[in-house]
Order: sequence, then structure tokens, then C-alpha cells
Amino acid sequence: MLHAEHPFLDTIETSCQSTNLPDCSNINAFQTSELEKLSIAIGSLTYYKSLTERIASSLLLGAGTDDFIFTERAKKLLFCGSSLTLDKSGSIISANFCRLRICPMCQRRRALKTGAEVFRIMDNINSSWVHLVLTVPNCEFHQLSDLLDTMYTASSRLFRYGPIKKAFNGLFRFTEITYNYSADTYHPHFHCLVSVDKSYFTSRKYIKSDTMRRVWTAIITSALNGVDIRRKSDAWIDDIIATLDDDLLFQIHMKKADNSAVSEVAKYCVKPLDIGLSGSALYEPLHNIFYALHGRRLVQTYGVVRDTARLLKIDLNSDAGDEVEENRLDRTNVRCYTWNRKKGCYILLSE
Repeated sequence: MLHAEHPFLDTIETSCQSTNLPDCSNINAFQTSELEKLSIAIGSLTYYKSLTERIASSLLLGAGTDDFIFTERAKKLLFCGSSLTLDKSGSIISANFCRLRICPMCQRRRALKTGAEVFRIMDNINSSWVHLVLTVPNCEFHQLSDLLDTMYTASSRLFRYGPIKKAFNGLFRFTEITYNYSADTYHPHFHCLVSVDKSYFTSRKYIKSDTMRRVWTAIITSALNGVDIRRKSDAWIDDIIATLDDDLLFQIHMKKADNSAVSEVAKYCVKPLDIGLSGSALYEPLHNIFYALHGRRLVQTYGVVRDTARLLKIDLNSDAGDEVEENRLDRTNVRCYTWNRKKGCYILLSE
């Protein structure tokens, strides 16, 4: 069952961020030399490779021989990034990345790429932006996949609800699942970046947080109760809203998005994994999250955001990496590294 007795548990939670991240604050500084940039890049890659190895070892320990497919993926994770070719500025020219969604190294790279592409799309849309978070109560693993399906359907209906459709010109919708290891429950939720008119916050189109909360609760609870919400009219939804108990409203977050919020939201669903577990205890939640997200599009776009992404030929769900194209490769200016598992660092092979 959904854990409705704690309706606000972890409702606006994000995975914990490590305090051991390498310092990359000066990577774009004017005075930074190419060799300094290379050192910073290697330091960052070393951190995420070490985290990836720890996670892979935990998964192999937990999987044993019971799950052959997942064991093979864990082995693929173990060898991710074991060989790298970088130019002197730290740009990756080639590497053997695994591209798995549970890989901290690949998710770090994907997060940076996604953030850059989201900013590029937003730069081509003349509007203000709202950060919207849609939540549901935590659930157990066996409910997670069905709950995600219901949330996708419910959120699409939410964005077609009359007043919201008029107010929202378009949006990004990012899917994230966090894990509460003290309760052994999962928290799927959506982070949305919404395009609105410049005059939105002082216009009649403005939607209060309480209104959004009531509409979302009416739609998602109806969908969870088996109602085909796609076929219900706005008037039907309004009738449900009128019957809601204030004490049972689902939590949402909605506020104007500044640059820092945009930067974080753009990377929520693909940020590197660090959920505070280690050893065999990490196996079950990672295994469950992997299969719940397998084959799903974690970033979806609507309205003017979708149109702009198509115009710019941007696919936010692409697993393509950030390696330099082969025809741009300068083989006289590269450095090749291999991962030394015993020392826990990259070893330079050639200059």
C-alpha cells in the first residue's frame, strides 16, 4: 500500500550530495592553464570512477548467482571508464563508458550534458520560468512501476486542465526516484521547469500553490483509484476538488525559478548516485530503481519547450556522450590513461 499515513515523508527529497567531490570551481577561470584543467578533469573522473567501483562491487556481492542479467550489468559497471583518452584541456576524446543509469560516472557526464542542453533550449524561449515539483506518498517496491505509470498519465492530464493549460506555455518534466532506507520505501516524483508569460506573476493566469495542490491531488488520487482520468472533463475534476479533505492533500512545490534552481532541476533525474548505503545493503534498492526506470524516458517536454527542442534537434533522452568527434581528434595532443584498481587512480600511459 502507499504510505499515506506519512503523506509528506520525503516529498521534496533529493539524493544526498557527497562532500568529497573534487574542487572544480576554477576550471573555467581565465588564468587556468591546459595542464591545470587536465588535472581537474582527471581528479573529477577519479572520484566518480572510485564511486562506480564501490557500487559495482556492492551489486556483485548482493546479486550472487540469482540474477544473471543484473550481475552482467554490474560487471559492465565495474569496467566503465577503465580506459580514457583526453586532450590537454581535459576534454574526453574516447573512453569505454557503460552508459548505465545506475553508473555514477556516466550519470555525472549525462547530468552535465542535460543541463547544458536545457539551458540552450531555455535561451531560445523568451519567457519566465516556474519550478514545479509534483509528489505522491512513498511506496513499496512492488508498487513502484505501476505508480510511475499512473503518475505519467495523471501529470499529462494535469497539464491539459483548463486554467493550467492557459497559464503554462510549455515545460520540461524530469522523473526522479529517491530511496528512504530507514523505511525501505521509494519516492517517485516529478521536477518540472515551466515556461510562462513574462507577465504571469501579476496576471489573471497566475496559479496559486494551493490551487495546484488541489488539482494535482484530485487527478492523481482519482487515477490511483482506477479512474481513467484521461477521459474525464474539467468539470468532473472540479467536482472532485470540491470534496477534498484539506488534511489529505498531496504536497507540491511551486515557485519562480532562478538560475541556480534551473541548474539543479535540469540535472535532478540524472545526477550521480550517492544514497548513503554500501556493501550488500546497496544491492536491493539499486536493483529495484534500475528495473523501475528501465526503458522509460526520464525527461519529457511539452508545448513550446518540445517545439524548441525539435527545432534545435536536441534529444534530452539520448545516451550519446560528450566525446570529441573522431574527425576532430588531434593524435599529437592526447593523453591516454588506464585505471589501476589496486591504487585507486588513473595511470598515464603515454603523452
